[in-house]
Amino acid sequence: GKMTRSKGWRKVAIAEVAHLLNRLLRSKTTPAKISKNLLNCCCDRVDSTSMPSIETFFHALLGPCVVHLHPVYLLPYLCSRAGKQMLQAALNKHYHFRWIPFRGLGVVTAGQIQQQLQAGRMDNTGTTVLFLSNHGLIVSCDTAKQAQQVVGAVGRGCQCCLECLLIAFVDQQLGSFAQLLIG
Repeated sequence: GKMTRSKGWRKVAIAEVAHLLNRLLRSKTTPAKISKNLLNCCCDRVDSTSMPSIETFFHALLGPCVVHLHPVYLLPYLCSRAGKQMLQAALNKHYHFRWIPFRGLGVVTAGQIQQQLQAGRMDNTGTTVLFLSNHGLIVSCDTAKQAQQVVGAVGRGCQCCLECLLIAFVDQQLGSFAQLLIG
């Protein structure tokens, strides 16, 4: 459904979500049980059948404002074997990011993020930019305005780099075609 200020979301107790995540990562459980347990972390007065997103676990690990998107302009990077290196070329001047191999939804991805945090390979303060291979983008910031700015900057950087790659590819192909014509 559509998300507005008054509907389409659930308020959860973040500490309870973090505790649940730790329990779930130690056990093998079904998606139905995960959803039921996540529902028990809700602390609002919404109809009990309205489920929080399975991605709620990201909020327990990252900063106060977490955005998870699946933008089309990132797919060439996220689905490429050289995607991480291409993103480094496009963004490293502006943003340090983590590349996380996508292994599954919700709890699995949250577990991977938690491993990165525990190993000291990333922190969850300030701005965090995560790319999930073959999947999407997670941005975490202190405020919604910062998150919006970071998502916009990532988008512009990636789109600009793609345009350059496309121009280089077309030039290469036209050069090859011209060589065939000239003989």
